[in-house]
Amino acid sequence: MPDDDDLLFEELAADVELLQGQIRFEDAQVWRRAWCRALFALIEGELASAKELRLTHDYWILEEEQELAMRDLRRVGRDDGSGDLRILFLPLVDAAKLTIQAYAVYSAAPNPIAMDDPAWLKLAAAAKIRNRIVHPKRHADLHLSDDEIRLMEDASGWFLASLLSVQDLYLRAEAHRLHARAKRARTALRRKRKPSDIP
Repeated sequence: MPDDDDLLFEELAADVELLQGQIRFEDAQVWRRAWCRALFALIEGELASAKELRLTHDYWILEEEQELAMRDLRRVGRDDGSGDLRILFLPLVDAAKLTIQAYAVYSAAPNPIAMDDPAWLKLAAAAKIRNRIVHPKRHADLHLSDDEIRLMEDASGWFLASLLSVQDLYLRAEAHRLHARAKRARTALRRKRKPSDIP
């Protein structure tokens, strides 16, 4: 049975595909805007799922600031590091970079996505277009050109593939960690140690 992350992805991806089909049938600005919103719902849904997967593993240690940012929080207040926690929603590209870096750090593998890759600029430009569509200030803001559609397609395709590649690294590292733990358990049992002695 598919888990919630799979169901979320399938429904959001279906929305994007349905709207792409609608645009091919009747290329109107209303459908382009709806497609833009659906596309970024897919991106943000996948990003949230990736962050949630990370946050379910307590053994995956991050610096406090990074941990809080993954939870959409930040500490504000005193110079001694104490203070109140406040909600902080990072811009899409910053949240995406943070998540990808966190996966790469845990996986102890070279990050396959360079943080200075020009594709990040495309993703930032695509996010800016989405923001303009979602928060229009004037009538012209509602228009999506063919070039903007192509930019959003390229940027979103690159980002989703990149996110999947770092999650794949994570899953390999996780399998290695579990294999090592099972090996330690077998060794402990041979020595007649209690399973609670296993680090």
